[in-house]
Amino acid sequence: MKTLQWDDPHAIAHVSWLGGWRGYSFPDHEHGNYWELVLVRRGVLQHRLEGAWQQHGVGWLTLLRTGESHALRGDEVEFVNLSMPQAIGQALLAPLRVTTRSLCVHLGEEQRLRLESDIESLAAAAGQAHERIILSQILATTARAVLEAGREMASQQPRWLSALLDRLAQADPTRTSLAQLRNWSGVSSEHLARSVRSHLDCTPNQLLRRRRLAAAARLLSSSERTVETIAARCGWSDLPLFHRQFRSFYGMTPGAFRARERRFIASPTTP
Repeated sequence: MKTLQWDDPHAIAHVSWLGGWRGYSFPDHEHGNYWELVLVRRGVLQHRLEGAWQQHGVGWLTLLRTGESHALRGDEVEFVNLSMPQAIGQALLAPLRVTTRSLCVHLGEEQRLRLESDIESLAAAAGQAHERIILSQILATTARAVLEAGREMASQQPRWLSALLDRLAQADPTRTSLAQLRNWSGVSSEHLARSVRSHLDCTPNQLLRRRRLAAAARLLSSSERTVETIAARCGWSDLPLFHRQFRSFYGMTPGAFRARERRFIASPTTP
């Protein structure tokens, strides 16, 4: 099985089987330049997404893309992790017109087994000509599940909040203010705060801070700028405050995050 180095121009994807009978945990981290699929195969995985812990049993599939963060933990849990460079994921998903944000979806038994079989085939095909074809099949299955879940979520989440999050995703987080957020929402400050808290488990201010931290994380992983320069670029004039808030959200310092991103290898682990 190939070990994927993110600076390898020929790398397509990498599969890891993680977990086991002992406790497993990985701290909050942001995906700076890669995409990831997480599929639970056994037990219950505790998955922290958008700042809130969720319980994911067998068959739960999560798609995470650039700029999204998560943390993982669990006992007697087994899951498969499929990682791919951002450019590969974008190229394969673009024709499928997936425009929703990352989602967690529960697969039926037949769909889960088919996806697991495809992922195992992908691991065996690493470096071979048909590797991209198998990855396309996996992402097509994922896209269908994401789109189905997106339709269900859209019926539960207020339309104005979905539109606001879409607009926020396109905006420069370092130049977006709380006043702009209120104007874009078209609702009162109180209603905005209640809805964001209910659906995203954070305050509007925390939502904006997350986007600024995400921007800082992307710069840390993809540029040679100093931490101080990145902090200033993303809106922090107080460097110690930036360090505290970054560590609080990602579970590590900016320097440690940059080092981890640069040596990131999704190496296989057997239970």
